Amino acid sequence: MSRPDEDGLIHVGINNGSTQEISLRPGATKQFTHGEYEVSLRYGVGSSEPKVEIVIAGKPALVNRRVLQLDTVHTGITVGSWVAIQRPAKGAEDGIPGDAGLAFVTTQVVAVRTAAYTNYGITGRGTELTLADPWLDEFDVLLSHIRDTTVHAAGRRCAWPTSRSARRSTATGSNSRSCTTGWAPDAPSS
Repeated sequence: MSRPDEDGLIHVGINNGSTQEISLRPGATKQFTHGEYEVSLRYGVGSSEPKVEIVIAGKPALVNRRVLQLDTVHTGITVGSWVAIQRPAKGAEDGIPGDAGLAFVTTQVVAVRTAAYTNYGITGRGTELTLADPWLDEFDVLLSHIRDTTVHAAGRRCAWPTSRSARRSTATGSNSRSCTTGWAPDAPSS
């Protein structure tokens, strides 16, 4: 890594079999693949000395892109349950790099287990879900990449009205029975 040049640019060289050099402007962030690693560079400003963060992380295995570890035990989630995963910054400009299609994923649970975790220096128990579809891609290698994640799961099925007039009265609020909790992906549209 170089000192800032006259334009404030720094140059970072990565040498691991092949050589790659990246230039960064103050305030810039870059993420790229180098061989079997994901590399994140951030050039922070605002203090007397420039701050450069370099993170080198291994890519998650393909099977692990379908594993979702929840922060506590959830007994209401079973095989065949639906989950909705929201990641607002995924694929957004200046957000988390990668496939924007992974910003909102709905998929089914194919396996569930209670597990003990020792991730990110924290030990605890939680529910581990194996999903039918991936919710991560090869760019998701840092905790900060999944920090904005919200998971909707273990919802209860709503008793949706079957007739068109009943659906209309429910939509306008004239039906005294409403179902506002839980989540069911196959609910009929009105």
